Amino acid sequence: MFQVGDLMIYSSQGMCRVEDICEKTINGTTRLYYVLQPMESNFKMTIMTPVDNDKVSMLELLKIAEAEKIMEIFSGPAGEWPDHPTQRHRKFLEAINSGDRMNIAHLVLSYLHRENDPAVNQNRMQDNDRKLLDNATRILFKELAACYSCSVDTIRERISERMAS
Repeated sequence: MFQVGDLMIYSSQGMCRVEDICEKTINGTTRLYYVLQPMESNFKMTIMTPVDNDKVSMLELLKIAEAEKIMEIFSGPAGEWPDHPTQRHRKFLEAINSGDRMNIAHLVLSYLHRENDPAVNQNRMQDNDRKLLDNATRILFKELAACYSCSVDTIRERISERMAS
């Protein structure tokens, strides 16, 4: 269980701080709730979610050893890119919702290879794919930056260097 003041990765919102843990009664059921403040929100937003919510991923921040394994992924080849938009969207959404950072990193790598390849027709990537992948990239890079105590731009540069070599 997270404590007040802890940082976590909350589903598709990314890095959040636990501002409070309180009891709340909804429809006659009393449960413990996290009160979360997204760290990258441009406006004041608060998220309340049950502590035992199993429909979203709530993850501890990466440790250095995990971050290094993730960074290694960006030195490898791109993974498969499903051509069918519905299959691709489902695969992307499942990976992101799983919270499995290794899987997300492979997905982001495929996306970056595709995005940076001038021979690829960018019009083939659907808008909803692009939004999902941009969000996954933002969350992953922000978390890596926090782990390494550096900027997101520094993470982007390190990943670009790995992909280039």
